[in-house]
Amino acid sequence: MAKPEQLHLILIRAGSSTWDEAGRIVGDADLPMTDAGRADVEAAIEQLDGMKLAAVFAGTDEASEQTAAAAAGLVACKPKTCTTINEVDLGLWEGLMPGEAEEKYPTVFKQWSHDPTSVTPPEGEPLSDAEDRIITGLAKALDKIKSDGEPVVGIVLRPIALGIVRTWLTDGNLRELWDEMERCEPIERHVIRREAIVSAKDRAPAERAARA
Repeated sequence: MAKPEQLHLILIRAGSSTWDEAGRIVGDADLPMTDAGRADVEAAIEQLDGMKLAAVFAGTDEASEQTAAAAAGLVACKPKTCTTINEVDLGLWEGLMPGEAEEKYPTVFKQWSHDPTSVTPPEGEPLSDAEDRIITGLAKALDKIKSDGEPVVGIVLRPIALGIVRTWLTDGNLRELWDEMERCEPIERHVIRREAIVSAKDRAPAERAARA
């Protein structure tokens, strides 16, 4: 088998946790799905029934792993953990309600809400670094897939990581990440060509920064 010229990607939003449902800032906190989150996932992945997937990738948090297991079980595919696509680390904001974060860090939180590329959450991860980690890591994982046809690959992502990947696939602007996240469906399909995978896998951080 050879590396395919084109891959079909299925982006799957990880099931919600108690913090998601309470409206708290989650970041990369390791939390399980709730019953409601599981029900949402099961309803979304019904679209995969009867589909053959070459792989299902997910981050290492519990909700992502649970979502990947549900998706992989439906299509008889073993899920694969991928630390590089973990959610963005939001540092000291994690667990806070947005109003609490705004009260404690008024200037930074306001800038983050307006343009997430302009500031970094206190003790958190710069969005440009997260983009480098997620896109490069995902591209490297996709580059290893071999198939005689055009394989279908499932990718389970937490909300911000999902927005970052969707922005990459649609050639969007990371400054408009919040709008991109609003457009994300619980499960959606994209097509990516090999040259885009190779370009993302091999490009340097400076090249990525130039896109901003």
